[in-house]
Amino acid sequence: MASPKARDTGSAIDVSKLPAFYPTDEHAPEFWEMLGRTVATYGYLEDTLTLAIVSLRLTANHSEDDLEREYKKFLAECDIVISDQLGPLIDKYKAAMDAHHEAKMEGFEKLIVDMKNSKEVRNMICHAWWGLPNEKGKSRPFFVNRKKETYERTEISIAWLAQQQMHVAGLAMNVMNSITHMGWQFPGSGGPGMPIIGVTVTGAITP
Repeated sequence: MASPKARDTGSAIDVSKLPAFYPTDEHAPEFWEMLGRTVATYGYLEDTLTLAIVSLRLTANHSEDDLEREYKKFLAECDIVISDQLGPLIDKYKAAMDAHHEAKMEGFEKLIVDMKNSKEVRNMICHAWWGLPNEKGKSRPFFVNRKKETYERTEISIAWLAQQQMHVAGLAMNVMNSITHMGWQFPGSGGPGMPIIGVTVTGAITP
């Protein structure tokens, strides 16, 4: 509780006198550039997973009796899929791969584990407060997850962020490979394989 004694007159911060780009002004621009590139690459992974899920659902075999029911079910789920974030997308991608009659990929279980582990890093770098950089330009992130767990990592460097960005890009390529290995063209890639009719580069269904 506050003391009942009288306080001084209140004050306000003069925002006009803040340094440019405050509170990120103490870090090197290269640090924020690589952090932004890493966050953007996670967005790319999410979009890739969305397209992979749609592709798997549209190319799965169903009996004539089940076809209409499965298509209606998929259309009902589609709006949810395209708005999901990384965690649910990983789970739905795994389920779609497991259910597909042709989907076989060496190292698939490891890919799922790697993506789930990377999800924890994604949450940290997207939501952490970054402390002031040390003399080597490294910054310690402060992040507590919903389980009240603190991210226990020492200072993060530009090189570490660059490595993470490349790792996440590699995960997205492996997700694409899970579709192209079956002879399908990954939506929006313009690569080899048979185009999947009905899917756009946003994961939406075309009429």
